Amino acid sequence: MVPLALALFFAAADPAPEKPATAKDGLKPFQGLVGTWKGTGYPDGTREERDKGHWTAVAFVGAVALGKQKEVILTLDRTDKAAKETQRLVVTLLHSNRYLYRFETKPEDGGSFTRKYLVGATKEGEPFATVAKGPECVVTGGTANGSVTYKGKAYPICCSGCRDAFLDDPEKYVKEFEKAKK
Repeated sequence: MVPLALALFFAAADPAPEKPATAKDGLKPFQGLVGTWKGTGYPDGTREERDKGHWTAVAFVGAVALGKQKEVILTLDRTDKAAKETQRLVVTLLHSNRYLYRFETKPEDGGSFTRKYLVGATKEGEPFATVAKGPECVVTGGTANGSVTYKGKAYPICCSGCRDAFLDDPEKYVKEFEKAKK
């Protein structure tokens, strides 16, 4: 398997994107990616291309859309001037326990995208095709598996990143949490 480290920086490609009402609303489609995942995948190409391991960090720009089956699809593109191609990373959130991602390239002189990698993953420790139930994370709105205490009251969180975000500005999240409960 070829290791590939990607730093994803994305923004809406639509010149007038619809802004989520809260940061929590904006993060909700990605809640399913929080946690430990187990997946398999391999690069397409010749044996030499597959065995040529490399680490690289790149930035992509893209947008989120809903697919035909209401799945959330994040499509990110970048131009690699050295390779003279457009590179695309597509992450499809099938449901809370499963996602797919693929990496594709297209020559700058035209043509169509050619898939280079395809990976499917399921959430580690959870049965396939079940939907998580439980309290909502005060930051992202996803399923919480822990809590953080503020002024003597516990608030549900899903991960250490949400804990840190909450502790950076607890009044903001408490206000949104209380408003959502009404």
